Amino acid sequence: MKKIIYFTLAVIAMGITAACSSDDNPNESVNPIIPPAKEIISKTESNLTFIIKNKEGRFTGDATNKVIVEIIDNIDSQNTVFNNTRMGITMHMTMANGHKMSHSAPITQLKPIQGTTNVFEGELMFTMAGTEPGVNYWVLEIETQTKGQTIKTKIDLMVYPRGESELKTLQKFQYNGNTYLIAMHEIEHIKVGDNSFLLSVYQSDNHGAEFPYAKDFTIEIDPRMPTMANHGVGKILPPLQYSSATEKYEGIITFNMTGYWYINLLVKNNANEIIAGQFVEADSQINSDFYFEVDF
Repeated sequence: MKKIIYFTLAVIAMGITAACSSDDNPNESVNPIIPPAKEIISKTESNLTFIIKNKEGRFTGDATNKVIVEIIDNIDSQNTVFNNTRMGITMHMTMANGHKMSHSAPITQLKPIQGTTNVFEGELMFTMAGTEPGVNYWVLEIETQTKGQTIKTKIDLMVYPRGESELKTLQKFQYNGNTYLIAMHEIEHIKVGDNSFLLSVYQSDNHGAEFPYAKDFTIEIDPRMPTMANHGVGKILPPLQYSSATEKYEGIITFNMTGYWYINLLVKNNANEIIAGQFVEADSQINSDFYFEVDF
């Protein structure tokens, strides 16, 4: 009887220990899924190396760019815990007369990739190209905390003009004297049928130094296939609505075949007035000049 009691207590104790270990280290049981990416640039600051990468292996202006930031401790290889990791971007420009100016651009702030504490992903909405180091260029600023220390770094970036073959993912419009940017976020696991569709709208404030979310609009989308008689998807898609939880405009986009899609955009104010984009008739061969593109 004593042996049975001792064995039972031992099993319970092992279960408690295992549960505590799991709670203290929630990432240990999760296999991280890090998207395939090519290194763009890296920089060592103090004892840390910051590696910047994305799927394309470069950044493009006038576009939404995904970014992955990996942080490596060069002294303590066992240290993979980095907290409060954040980023910001600044464009530095030198005018023909030598006058210098700077502005920022919208971003989706870094967050850890599930199962990791040293690999982060976010988005950079570069509003223009910058390929002249020291003259016209972008700077990526990253801050992180580890072992009780806060470490900051600045990395000069090359941001290339968007090529003709690269898809349109960032637009700009004016309303009531303000400038707004609208960004399309990547459609994850895109497929024929219904897909989750997310857009963000930002208002340019303080001469382009700040980009708060703009929430007072309604966005309508009309996907067309220009290479297939400009046909649509056979139905009217519900307007995207702003979500205060995600600070994005959320909805569903439908594709009824694979290929190149031209997504006509209509932005309306609270009075249901069109403030950006043009309505496209069902049988029209001409699309709006305010649009996004998808190809899969």
